[in-house]
Amino acid sequence: MKQVKETIEIKAGEKMELLRRSFSSVPMTYEFTASTADDSELVGRVELHATRTLRGKQVKSVKLQAHNSVKASMWDTFFTIFVVAENELHVTLPQRKLGSLSGKIVIISLIITMAAALIIEQQ
Repeated sequence: MKQVKETIEIKAGEKMELLRRSFSSVPMTYEFTASTADDSELVGRVELHATRTLRGKQVKSVKLQAHNSVKASMWDTFFTIFVVAENELHVTLPQRKLGSLSGKIVIISLIITMAAALIIEQQ
């Protein structure tokens, strides 16, 4: 199934929330692209707000790129991605991908645990 992409406009000086996840411990990689409305230099930043299970709330800021890849670990229980534009931008919203082999292992482990619980419950 092909995922539909949506492009949004962010005006200069605006801060826009691109993605918010809550109560999730599945490692994920979020990808999005950015370009300027008038083909000028890309100026802005990506703010990552994460509430980690063991470390509390953290805010990280990185330079906005044409192609952005943001990883949320299993410890990032609450995770929000913002884009802060310094000039008018077009941003193509995130596509989600499993973050890594460890993410796949977590999912498989959860499935096995749930299946074992169902089997034990039926006995």
